[in-house]
Amino acid sequence: MRMVIEAQYFPPVAYFWLLNQSSEVLLDLHEYFVKQTYRNRMVINGANGPLSLTIPIQHEQPKMAMKEVKVDHQAHWRKQHWRSIRSAYGKAPFFDHFAPYVEPLYQKQHEHLIDYLQETLTICQRLMSTSFTVAFSESYIEGHGKADYDFRSAISPKTDTRNLAGFSPKPYFQLFGKDFVPNISVLDLLFCEGPNALSIIDGSGEIKKEQLEKTGRFVL
Repeated sequence: MRMVIEAQYFPPVAYFWLLNQSSEVLLDLHEYFVKQTYRNRMVINGANGPLSLTIPIQHEQPKMAMKEVKVDHQAHWRKQHWRSIRSAYGKAPFFDHFAPYVEPLYQKQHEHLIDYLQETLTICQRLMSTSFTVAFSESYIEGHGKADYDFRSAISPKTDTRNLAGFSPKPYFQLFGKDFVPNISVLDLLFCEGPNALSIIDGSGEIKKEQLEKTGRFVL
């Protein structure tokens, strides 16, 4: 299965559940940036509950293609994000093992948001040893375009994971809280479960293709 989707910032588990069932992933770098989405936001699990970390951007025009969105570094967000990640997961079983792969991202001052997003995906692919390949669009993709399915904006902070076609998040060990918090940043899964991360993603259900073909939508 080939799919088109947007780039996200250390995306939630459902994003990788979807990608891992694809043979080829096409990232649309020319779609418009959408506010209050995982395009520049991730959610981690802290001592006081879920915590949103947002990469600030420069609002130069009302509509901006993803590849044109610039990061606002005046807010010193990189130091704050890494401090929050370290505070949340410093005692996690696999933090010391995986942190050396993640921390260098926050030592770089990329001009464009997409550079951070591409690097987060590369880091996650490496740590989980995923099998799907990733390509980048050369122009905006109309509809399915060159892919079998269009999943752009299917996974967002406003999406109830219970409505995702086939996704049933498999609980795993988390540091904080009595109740399992599903579908937060894949960093939570990696730091808490390490090499078991991909098997947990695989155990979170399968895409219901018959529903996709019937409705033409990923979210039902």
